[in-house]
Amino acid sequence: MALADQNIGRKKVLVGGGGLAGLAAARKLVDAGYQVEVLEKRNILGGKWSSWKDSDGEWIETGLHVFFGAYDEIFTMMRELGIYDRILWKDHVLTYTLNEGERFDFRTAKLPSPLHLVPTLVQNKYFNWPQKLSLARNLYPMLFGSKDYYAQMDNMSYQEWHRGHGISDKLLKKMFVPLSLALKFVAPEDISAKVVLDVSGIFLRVNGASRMGFLQGSPENHLIGDHHRRQNRIDRNRRGRSYQRLVRAAR
Repeated sequence: MALADQNIGRKKVLVGGGGLAGLAAARKLVDAGYQVEVLEKRNILGGKWSSWKDSDGEWIETGLHVFFGAYDEIFTMMRELGIYDRILWKDHVLTYTLNEGERFDFRTAKLPSPLHLVPTLVQNKYFNWPQKLSLARNLYPMLFGSKDYYAQMDNMSYQEWHRGHGISDKLLKKMFVPLSLALKFVAPEDISAKVVLDVSGIFLRVNGASRMGFLQGSPENHLIGDHHRRQNRIDRNRRGRSYQRLVRAAR
């Protein structure tokens, strides 16, 4: 009854999905004074960031979760929750590990963009100079492409853009295939050129954007849990049924 009395006159909001975006939205609404119910069909929260313990007590994640230095929105959220210091930042080196033990690094220097890329251009020995220069001469649209240009690139695949600009096929197979799969689990022949150019542009323009960090433990303990403990509005027993009700209503 006390909870019911407190909620008189308060607007109720249903949030469909208990992933990171849904939990962040719910927390904002709770802080603004709304009564919030998060509807999630699974019995764990977090979406792609979810984690759980197996029968041996080991934490299992849906995937390896990496923080890049360009994730400003997530960092703002984590600072609001007081958990930003739970990110363990690594040295600013991107290491590609491919089949049969092939490896190469991309290193940057503390110089203004795009000069911070000079160490990568000079020191990388995995690609030869003609291959590296085929990419270097096409960096302008990545670095300085306008919003209109990026929008137009949504009409072609990244592979079409890459080959259309005469960039080495070795760079496509060894560098941009892993990149596009990491971004959307989609190969270069299917992913929009806009997506790859947009992300590559941020990494190239902002020194530190490509730096990687990891949580100091499981997402459940160090990220997701802080959301639903803070909002305290999630009925775990009703989530599956409520989610199906929300889906039917949306159709």
